[in-house]
Amino acid sequence: MKKNPILIFAIPLIIFFLIGCALLYFAVQKIEIIPFYGWIVIGAFIIIPILLTYGQVFGFSPCKAIESNRNQLVFNPDGIDFEMTLFDCSCFIKWNSIDTIIYSDSRNEHCAEYIIFVNELPICTQKEKPWWLNRLFPYKQKNNKIRIKSDAINFKALPDLVEKYLRSSWF
Repeated sequence: MKKNPILIFAIPLIIFFLIGCALLYFAVQKIEIIPFYGWIVIGAFIIIPILLTYGQVFGFSPCKAIESNRNQLVFNPDGIDFEMTLFDCSCFIKWNSIDTIIYSDSRNEHCAEYIIFVNELPICTQKEKPWWLNRLFPYKQKNNKIRIKSDAINFKALPDLVEKYLRSSWF
């Protein structure tokens, strides 16, 4: 039987958190007999598991480069490779599968996006070592509409390269 390291880490944290909640319940019932350090111990039983769980799931490092968390567009003569960092996957859109591309900036420039309608679903592949949540729930492209937001790397290069590659495929 293969042991899951996340469960090995999570089970003791859950136990400590539940012990802290039970201690808090009983401390509120007998508030007059709990000394000051008792409240500190009860708080530690509740707060430390929450902080460790937060660190395990989201990470504590605020110095992670925001640039590395952005989606990215990579163009080649065969199609567009849309790398989605949140889902740890990459979707390849073939040029000949693109039906329509719509540019939308209805709210403001920071909310601009391209909506690409395709005839066939893109080929989505997951990275080698995805985040544990992405392993549980892998990304699957379900519809023929792909939204590319303005914060994606190479977003502004899309019109020129679409014209270059699609126009060459028409003739």
